[in-house]
Amino acid sequence: MISRLLVVMLIACSLPAHATPPGTVPFGFFKKISSVTGPLSLLAGMLGFSGNLDGTGTAARATNIDGIVIDSSGNLFFVDGQTIKKVTTAGVVTTFAGQREITGTTDGTGTAALFNNPRGVAIDSSNNIYVADDSNNSVRKITPAGVVTTFAGLSGAVGALTNGTGTAARFDAPWCLTIDGSGNLYLYENGNGKIRKITTPGAVVTTVGSITGNIGGIAADSAGSNIYITEYFNHIVTKMTSAGAKSTFAGLSGTAAFANGTGGSARFDHPGGITMDSSGNLYVGDTSNDKIRKITTPGAVVTTFSGGSNGYHDGSSGILYATPDGIVVSSTGDLYISDQKGNVIRKLSGGTASTILGMISNPGTANGTGAAAQFDSPHGAATDSSGNVYVADYNNHTIRKITSAGVVTTFAGIAGTSGSTDATGTSASFKNPFYIAIDSSGNLYVSDRGNHTIRKITSAGVVTTLAGSAGLTGTTDATGSAARFNTPQGLAVDSSGNVFVSDSGNKTIRKITSAGVVTTFAGLAGTAGSTDATGSAARFTSVIGMTIDSSDNLYVTESSLHTIRKITPGAVVTTLAGTSGTSGNSDGTGTAALFNTPTGIAADAAGNLYVADYNNHTVRKITSGNVVTTVVGVPHSIGVLLGNLPASLSGPWGLAVSGSTLYIVDLSENSILKTPKP
Repeated sequence: MISRLLVVMLIACSLPAHATPPGTVPFGFFKKISSVTGPLSLLAGMLGFSGNLDGTGTAARATNIDGIVIDSSGNLFFVDGQTIKKVTTAGVVTTFAGQREITGTTDGTGTAALFNNPRGVAIDSSNNIYVADDSNNSVRKITPAGVVTTFAGLSGAVGALTNGTGTAARFDAPWCLTIDGSGNLYLYENGNGKIRKITTPGAVVTTVGSITGNIGGIAADSAGSNIYITEYFNHIVTKMTSAGAKSTFAGLSGTAAFANGTGGSARFDHPGGITMDSSGNLYVGDTSNDKIRKITTPGAVVTTFSGGSNGYHDGSSGILYATPDGIVVSSTGDLYISDQKGNVIRKLSGGTASTILGMISNPGTANGTGAAAQFDSPHGAATDSSGNVYVADYNNHTIRKITSAGVVTTFAGIAGTSGSTDATGTSASFKNPFYIAIDSSGNLYVSDRGNHTIRKITSAGVVTTLAGSAGLTGTTDATGSAARFNTPQGLAVDSSGNVFVSDSGNKTIRKITSAGVVTTFAGLAGTAGSTDATGSAARFTSVIGMTIDSSDNLYVTESSLHTIRKITPGAVVTTLAGTSGTSGNSDGTGTAALFNTPTGIAADAAGNLYVADYNNHTVRKITSGNVVTTVVGVPHSIGVLLGNLPASLSGPWGLAVSGSTLYIVDLSENSILKTPKP
């Protein structure tokens, strides 16, 4: 007989979030990771975001937690992207099966196996895990040793509705799984809108009943007499007998609200995961109410078990969740809950909540030192002769200054307020500042993307508009406010004080003299392409980043073309590295190397280039001989791991070099990192 512990494991299906941004995160959560020293370290910002890093506790990262089960030893297993992860009782997270960001149908052991958008999982009394492999239209089985086989359905087959044994059966988008006391699996498949039963041994598939609309989760009682289903968009919990008879168990169909009560008098708002304890009580992740709800059986009395308003707070009081979804209960009554908003797993034991995997990073406006500071979508960065770092804080509409000691202040702009006012310091206003460049006199230049202008900030913080007119787009070459830009992005300043701009909406490179005279330096307004040529005969498509070397050669990143281009002072454009239109992560020389959405770029005094290879989650180095190597981060490894290189990055966007130090703006983490220049 399968224990009641193993009967109640439920998988929450992946569904859209409907919550507002999470609330305040206790500062103590960041002490461990922010104190790491080594080649890659934190300069400023709160680390903590989604990723796919293995590790221990809050150092681990998950990308898309879908289902959670627990084995007889207390180990957790959950779906994360294309993998099944394992969390030991000591909090050690490893990849149990599958490979991150790689899909397929391969059976095998551990990371030799491949899945294609797995969703739900269930576990039996022998600790075998069953996986609803959605896009493969199959159910996979994983033994405790990590051996993956196809249990029912044919992996990679076209979706269908066919009863049969093993691989003779057919499914259409299987989503959620649960298991009863006799080892029978119950499966919801989204493509057919059916609840299917898979018996053991023999995996004979039959249809139990039908259900319409997306569901959040499914749980069976120990006898297999009843199945409980959360109907996510109908905001109800449905009861279905083994014969397929269906009734509303709790909530009112079509009504999203919050109310405790019995049966139809209770209200839910997008109920997600569901699980059952050894006493027959149900627990539901009420995602948009940000609460854990408890439902008795058979009485259907609904109460709030844990949670207040939307947020993220552990402890024994004031517990907050950020869109709680997946949920499972242990034999001792402890609940394990995945917060959909932050891709973390929380433990609720004896009324006390703790985070056992991942951390939520809150974007914000706070000034402070190191991890006490907050940013909101930082993009470009530049450094001055004193080693200060300036960051374009895109969503905060500000320019932030960071000292070498990590002290963050707002240098210009009003946090959270967009505008186009020329003034001094925090009396000035910007609208989504994107990139920054700095000249030999310490003047900053900002591509004020939302205003379609180029702004200048003196070392004293005096802000003026160098070229363009706020809110007006166009292609006009002229002086000062008579010139027009269209979504300017990258910037660089040459030895004569000329400012070069990647005018992304116009597909051109523009030049602005110190007197504000604007001309088109390379490319043809409104005409996209990848042609290497001189001046207006050259073509650009998606230039984001820009830097300049000691000989005044410009280098630009063509993000959607996955290349690095070079532009001489005579406007001769060539492709320096990468193959136009081909993405990848190969190191090599020149066009033999491959990039995937390069964004920021910076040059050092020795003529080396550093490139933020955003979708490879790495920083690449290009020597003066055009040799490309990966120097920070590991392709397909997502999440910030501090310490010895290669370490790991989440979303590297902007770069800056100062002496022997490389600064990395990690957009996904809202943080600024630094490392000795590789």
